[in-house]
Amino acid sequence: MIDARQLLVDNRMEFEFYLRKAQSHCRSEEYERAAAFAQTAAGHAWLRHPGFFHSPELATILTEISYKAIPAVDLPTRDYNGEVRRILHIMTRAFETGGHTRLVWNWIRADQQHEHRVVVTQQGSNKIPTRLSDAAKNSGGGLLVLDASGGLVRTAAAIRRISQDVDFIVLHIHPNDVTTTLAFAGSFDHPPIAYLNHADHVFWIGSEICDATLNLRRSGMRLSAARRGIPPQRNLLLPIPLCAPSGRELSRAQARKHLAIADDEIMILSVASAYKFLPIADVVDFGQIHEPILSDNAHVKFIVIGPSDDDPYWRQWAHRTQGRMQAVGHQKDTSTFLAAADIYCDSVPINSVTSLLEAASAGLPCVSWTPHKPESLSSTLSCDDLAFDADPVGFFDRQQYIARLNTLINSSHRTDIGAGLRKALVHVHIGDDWLERLSSVYADVRAQANNRPPESNLNTGFVEEYDEFLASWQEQDQFREPLLDSLPLALRLQVLFVRKPSMRELMNAMVSKQASQALKRFMASLK
Repeated sequence: MIDARQLLVDNRMEFEFYLRKAQSHCRSEEYERAAAFAQTAAGHAWLRHPGFFHSPELATILTEISYKAIPAVDLPTRDYNGEVRRILHIMTRAFETGGHTRLVWNWIRADQQHEHRVVVTQQGSNKIPTRLSDAAKNSGGGLLVLDASGGLVRTAAAIRRISQDVDFIVLHIHPNDVTTTLAFAGSFDHPPIAYLNHADHVFWIGSEICDATLNLRRSGMRLSAARRGIPPQRNLLLPIPLCAPSGRELSRAQARKHLAIADDEIMILSVASAYKFLPIADVVDFGQIHEPILSDNAHVKFIVIGPSDDDPYWRQWAHRTQGRMQAVGHQKDTSTFLAAADIYCDSVPINSVTSLLEAASAGLPCVSWTPHKPESLSSTLSCDDLAFDADPVGFFDRQQYIARLNTLINSSHRTDIGAGLRKALVHVHIGDDWLERLSSVYADVRAQANNRPPESNLNTGFVEEYDEFLASWQEQDQFREPLLDSLPLALRLQVLFVRKPSMRELMNAMVSKQASQALKRFMASLK
């Protein structure tokens, strides 16, 4: 049994170790090294929850580095309260899959009235999605990938220069990306900045430089207020932008034939990154939760997109259910699965909001569960959304959740239920209604830019159920600092050496993720 309280203490001590290293290098005016350790500290807090969601101490270090190491830029005289014409979207990395990147290109495609520019700060060797670059180009703007191999401080200086001729900035950054904070923390003379809170359930940095936080849902908004100290006037709500639903390329019958799903089977679909399904013993286990559904309904089949079918957990459940619960790995295109499905079921213990919304957009009835009290901050792990206010989608009671699934399985009105959910989703996330919300966001953020520096009501001195759950869930090998490979090799090795790394850790630091994966595939082919 994991001692969650002790785990929080250990995680905090680890965070403070890297924080002290950053402070020491900052005092020695070794600003690049200080920035590298600051990013490592933030990455640790992101993936090894320390019991808080914001660090004033880390923000202070980054502000000092910004003030002393980032060259000032002569900004043209500009009225940032005037018309918004050019919008700069700053990302850490862009991926072909995942809701984070789709959100950006959906925003750009929906907001045709403005020119959109995209800057990616730590892309590494990952390929830029064509849909993202095309969306920016078609708006009259473009996409720029910065070369992070020169260091975080140099990247931050480039961001500051790039920002001088835009009217509005949106941060879509990873929780530990220090470059934008370095770019803007040393000066208030910059365009209005909004932080898109896409990772609302974990620690992140950047609130100090932002005029407002844009929350995608109410639960994230509550956590921002309670644990990040963001006051109401800077704590805004903007639903995820989605594309208008398109007609199905395949009919249900064609899709089922392609996937070898029988006409009389009820197909339940779930889509999320593999880590969102990682079980927590005695708390939540996707297979165990849904096993009664399969036992009571012999014609039901679960298809899970994201996790690999080679994963021991999913192999076990495929065997245990005679193939009726099946992981099919990553799928670049999920449209065939959506066309074939009857019901969409959200991932647990971590929800996948974007995947659920896409299923609702496809006209599927949806259902989601989280094992936490609705009044707890743990409700951040639930799938709350403005579009679901009128329909029972999210459940906190397990029995009610199972009952809802059974009702949908046996209902002759599934298509009508899905159509109603789709209509509500279109109203909130697509078209004129979403654009009106966006216009209000632009105005509200610009208004707050006149009241810099932003005030804070920060109180990080308490620990609640959610802190313990998050720390326990992250205590798995899958949660390790993922962005060390964005640092120059010398800095990667220095960060590692302070903790006396194993030979495996050193090799992982020296070899790119893509090269490591290629080597694993080659070794597997020899078996």
